[in-house]
Amino acid sequence: MSIGQLVAFPMFLNRLFQPIRQLADKFNTLQMGIIAGERVLDLINNEKSEIDDGKIIDQSLKADIEFNNVFFEYQKDLLVLKNINFRLPKGKSLAIVGPTGSGKSSIVSLLNRLYPIKSGEISIGDININEFKLDYLRSKISIVLQDVFLFSGSIKDNISMKNENITLDEIKEATGQLGLGEFINSFPENYDYILNERGNNLSLGQAQLISFIRAIVTNPDILILDEATSSIDPHTESLVQQAIEKLIKNRTSITIAHRLTTVQKADFLMYLENGEIKEFGTIEELLAIPDGYYFKLHQRQFHSNASVN
Repeated sequence: MSIGQLVAFPMFLNRLFQPIRQLADKFNTLQMGIIAGERVLDLINNEKSEIDDGKIIDQSLKADIEFNNVFFEYQKDLLVLKNINFRLPKGKSLAIVGPTGSGKSSIVSLLNRLYPIKSGEISIGDININEFKLDYLRSKISIVLQDVFLFSGSIKDNISMKNENITLDEIKEATGQLGLGEFINSFPENYDYILNERGNNLSLGQAQLISFIRAIVTNPDILILDEATSSIDPHTESLVQQAIEKLIKNRTSITIAHRLTTVQKADFLMYLENGEIKEFGTIEELLAIPDGYYFKLHQRQFHSNASVN
């Protein structure tokens, strides 16, 4: 055997097995697709429709929010929220802080009736939220999440979510309320500027600003900000903070945050840990407790920032 044949043999042998390996990989992919398809069909076939016995469709939600002895669990006998009691007056802002997994997002999920509670009562204006028509309740609550979903289309369509009842004038009015007119005008075609899927041609801060306009254009009675500022780039942070202040002004709002710099102007603050309210009150009241939960968290965050600077 010549040297050339000796070199060519393993090369040809590899070329022989390469398509066989590719066929095996495709078979594995096909198997995973079949299993995933079966799970999707099982989910659709076994899906229980949301219980909606509510009748109220004309009651303003500009009222006090109250949680009364609320217990909640995702899995049986594994409580996520334990005896939650608080009252948030209308037009006031509440900041919820605490460690990861303490139940912060669960509270706002229950307010939207995404899950049924185990026991207790949640009311808005002394009316149990179960008495509101589900679509009506959710139409009066706007949520700004940490992960903003933007679809391929114009800025205008992303703000209105292609709701034909929302006009361009209403979008411009909402933009003006937040002081973001200059921000929109910075795009080549303003409201007609085309965004890529998931807003890939925007920065995180720009995408978040568009989500703020989306949240306020429906004129909600209640506003929820769930970690809405945790992924913002420093360049647009001040603009985002100004937008948030205008968003929550004279509107009942709940803000979930890890960074305490974003909640310093909240009317009330709740410290949540292991599904229990450890502290509730104004920021000044909680800072006046030397060994309190919020006091210690405040000291850790601001002292660490000072040492870095």
